[in-house]
Amino acid sequence: MPQLVARALAAFLPPEVAELVRASPSALSLQGEVDATVLFSDIRGFSTFAEQASPTRVAEVAGRHLAAMAEVVRLHGGMLDKFAGDAVMAVFGVPSAVADHATRAIGCAVAMQLRQAQLNRDAPTLGLPCMHIGIGINSGTVIAGLVGGAGRLDYTVFGDNVNLAQRLESAAKAGEILASAATAGKAAWPTAAPPASMLVKGRKQPVEVYVVDWKEPGAAPASR
Repeated sequence: MPQLVARALAAFLPPEVAELVRASPSALSLQGEVDATVLFSDIRGFSTFAEQASPTRVAEVAGRHLAAMAEVVRLHGGMLDKFAGDAVMAVFGVPSAVADHATRAIGCAVAMQLRQAQLNRDAPTLGLPCMHIGIGINSGTVIAGLVGGAGRLDYTVFGDNVNLAQRLESAAKAGEILASAATAGKAAWPTAAPPASMLVKGRKQPVEVYVVDWKEPGAAPASR
């Protein structure tokens, strides 16, 4: 019976987690510390757009963007943790450990910006507005596992390192990728500009942050 329940629950979990559960139902009970990289992205100015557009148009724009971003995350070996409105949360190195999770995450962020630039080039012919995203990335120890209760169960990651990734995303300008020193140090990404100290919400001490160059000049304005 436990195996049947586990396999039924697997249908509601991310594909990567579902595969583990089908192979070993005991995976449902696992929750522990892992080394991973967390990525958050968000459309800048989407709330203002949503106030002015019809619900149908808002859903069309958001759906087009989120579908494209989900595909990019999958192609870079990330786990799509969740959508929250127009925001995307992805994790690399979970549920299966990989040594290059930071490199994968930065590569994914660059590909997300390039993909959004492509969506913007196609937008006028579709009668859609151009959108720009800000991305934040952080690496470190997180808690990964199933959380929730009766009627709702999610596989996710949480902890201070997740919070920092989200704070960096909030600080990122339109068309910008901000990576923590922890991520840049693990990835040694060649297009990361020299670090700058930045005060982010919820932190008393400045955080060392790298701006990742994604090679698409003029694709997004430097605005929030």
